[in-house]
Amino acid sequence: MEKDMTLRIETVRSLPDEARLIRDQVFIQEQGFTKEFDADDERAAHLIAFVDDQAAGTCRLLMENDGCHLQRLAVLPKFRSCGVASALVSESERQALACGAGQVILHAQLQAEPFYRKNGYVRITEPDLEDEGVPHIWMRHTLKQGTDRITEQSNPASARFSSMSALEAVRLMNREDARVLEVIQEKAPEIARMAEDITSSLRQGGRLIYAGAGTSGRLGVLDAVECPPTFGVDYDRVIGLVAGGVSAFGIPDETAEDSEEAGAAALEALRSGSRDFVLGIAASGRTPFVMGALRSARKHGSSVAAIVCTPDSPFAAVAPVLSLVCGPEIITGSTRLKAGTACKLVLNMLSTIVFTRLGCVYGNEMVDMRPDNEKLKVRAIDMLMRITGCSRTEAEELLVPGRSVKTAAVMHRLRVDEETARQLLETAGGRLEDVEGGGF
Repeated sequence: MEKDMTLRIETVRSLPDEARLIRDQVFIQEQGFTKEFDADDERAAHLIAFVDDQAAGTCRLLMENDGCHLQRLAVLPKFRSCGVASALVSESERQALACGAGQVILHAQLQAEPFYRKNGYVRITEPDLEDEGVPHIWMRHTLKQGTDRITEQSNPASARFSSMSALEAVRLMNREDARVLEVIQEKAPEIARMAEDITSSLRQGGRLIYAGAGTSGRLGVLDAVECPPTFGVDYDRVIGLVAGGVSAFGIPDETAEDSEEAGAAALEALRSGSRDFVLGIAASGRTPFVMGALRSARKHGSSVAAIVCTPDSPFAAVAPVLSLVCGPEIITGSTRLKAGTACKLVLNMLSTIVFTRLGCVYGNEMVDMRPDNEKLKVRAIDMLMRITGCSRTEAEELLVPGRSVKTAAVMHRLRVDEETARQLLETAGGRLEDVEGGGF
């Protein structure tokens, strides 16, 4: 239960005695830290919370170029159920906003993460051991909108990046990238639902159309062009649209993304329809080219969705949004890093799962791949031998140009001709497992 509490703000340039005593008891005596007091105490604003005229908690605020840093938040044990910590955080945010800061940043002990999450803070780095070997994480709370969307924010963990050794940089980037995998694990149910929705559209004969700009658009094109050789599908089954056209894949055109009309026109040129699935990709969550494509797709009855790397996106007004929030980049605004990695991993999952469910993969074998070179021809022969148990000679005879491993497998197992094998596969929805009498 909260007690009556008055909050007094100390802004003197020296550390108040009350704050020193609280921090000594909490951080040194209780938690065992040895490096509690430093030169920053002389330039910080110190907040002290009083409960019934007793000093109960404290923190300090430092105004830096990237925002207001909330540090050394400590509450005495007997006051930890009185709302003291939350009051200090709230007052810190008010002070930060009054000073023109767009965000409050803190380096919290890992065990305190639930408390800060409850108060609106989000984790932006993986745990580090920089503070006397105790796991800490960087967290932030955005106070105002504008250019402060998370993909444009500065990452405090990489503030010294240009001065780091190559090994330090590699380790930092590896820690940051680990957050991508955590985010995707958290979003697994949403990714699975999206895969099912895309499968449904393609099963009706529709197309998967990616629309993006910059890195996001190029990732869509990359996934699209990989699908025909991997899954044996037609080149117009998965299409990647990038702002600026195909030439923007090799020579970036960063101005092309600013036109909704261009995105809509790109979709119009494809004559998208009710059987198609249009997936917008935009790390920022607000690229006009992508919005135009999504609006056009909806107008023509296509199924739509979007992948973004920010908490909130205007795309939500026109499409279901998968939000992959991995925190600010190592290089501020360079979304080819964590955001790009997150989008690429999800696109890998979507296309792989979709075409597996459509029968292009049996077990873990690419049974519809196109064996267009010597390496792939050998792979196809080995694959057919594993699936059917046939000899190498039989496999070589069955795999004539233009015939898939899947068709050859049905021909061998059921001793039927190619036309019959194709009919059986069509009846089975393209899936070897479902071929009647095949025993696959």
